[in-house]
Amino acid sequence: MKILIKEEQQERLKLAPFIYKAIASKRTSLGDNPAFPPYGNFGFEYDIVKKKYEEVDEIINNCIKNGELESKDSEYLLTVLSKKVDECKRLEEPIRPQLEKICENIINMEFSVPNDTVILNCKLVGKIKPKKGMRILPEGDDEENGYDFEDVNEVNLTNKVILKRRFINSMIQGIAYWLSTDLDSWHDTVVELDKRIWGLWYEIKHITDYLLFTKEEKISEKNPMQMSYVEVTLGKNGKKTIIDAQGTIFPYLLRDTFRGFLELFSSHGLPEDNQKAMYIIRKADFLVAEPWDLRLGMGIIDMLHDNLTKKFQTDLLFQTNRIPFFFTELCSMPTDEFNDVMQNFLLGTKKGRLIATEMDSRIVHDIDYQKFKDKIQQKNVDKSLISDGDFSKEELNDYVIEEDGL
Repeated sequence: MKILIKEEQQERLKLAPFIYKAIASKRTSLGDNPAFPPYGNFGFEYDIVKKKYEEVDEIINNCIKNGELESKDSEYLLTVLSKKVDECKRLEEPIRPQLEKICENIINMEFSVPNDTVILNCKLVGKIKPKKGMRILPEGDDEENGYDFEDVNEVNLTNKVILKRRFINSMIQGIAYWLSTDLDSWHDTVVELDKRIWGLWYEIKHITDYLLFTKEEKISEKNPMQMSYVEVTLGKNGKKTIIDAQGTIFPYLLRDTFRGFLELFSSHGLPEDNQKAMYIIRKADFLVAEPWDLRLGMGIIDMLHDNLTKKFQTDLLFQTNRIPFFFTELCSMPTDEFNDVMQNFLLGTKKGRLIATEMDSRIVHDIDYQKFKDKIQQKNVDKSLISDGDFSKEELNDYVIEEDGL
């Protein structure tokens, strides 16, 4: 399949020049990634970005028709956005603890977070303050950050894993965006706190989505342009994994909290060798890539969602409780298998349908088995409590054992 694209011949909405040039020259965050399906010169990336841009442009046009906005001028929209974000911060400040709890509840509802293995800290803050430094660009191969490869073959294989990690990062952005914008079930809870912020969140979303496709970002050490941030510290030797998410307003806090858990699921695809894993992360995870990861990730997840749910008739991305299982299995695949699966999923092939159906069956079995184990474990707990007779189940929930260090 070959698709020839000439922007000047398109009668539809044109992409911003910086977007078009980056796609044409393969200078996006994914470039010529092997997980993309064969689709002509640069047609696949172009098509998914163009489709998403047309969607956000239509929303902005409707906002203008409804009198909510005056124009699509980027400087005007930046001014409006700044005012709305400031207003949102002001309204959220007195109810931050409640909003943070809502964020935790949403994550728990969607992913069934295991409290015995994960510590979640999500905070609304005036200014983003990472505990560790932000990585703006990929790190170089100096003595401290390098890796002692066995041979050239290992170098080539590791470079393929880095490209896989880059593609996964874009998927994480897309899934987190998709999950964090589906808030309708929480409308009444939020409105009870302050009915003004609900509309503000969507106004901010519409403007930031549009600017993502029309205003080139200028990320630097002095201006990282971060409205939210998440750090994931994987637990080792029996220690719990810690997810620290920060956001200046609720929608961005929620998105990065989702990102934190998706990062955790994706960690199963990293090498067991910690030094090599860190080498890959230092090469693949950096802030400058994130805007393009989001632009492409939105389109990738839209297409995956359509193919996996409608064409393949599976629930891999429809029922959110399956996402942790699906994403973990996907990221755990060897690099060549991952690339093959992604290509077949994105093109909606017969092979893709077969792979998705088999994955769906395994995941249903895994979820059912986990429920069975939880039920057996709960029955064992109840039985031991009954035979003990000293504490009720409710009393034990509030009981804290203080270790004396012996």
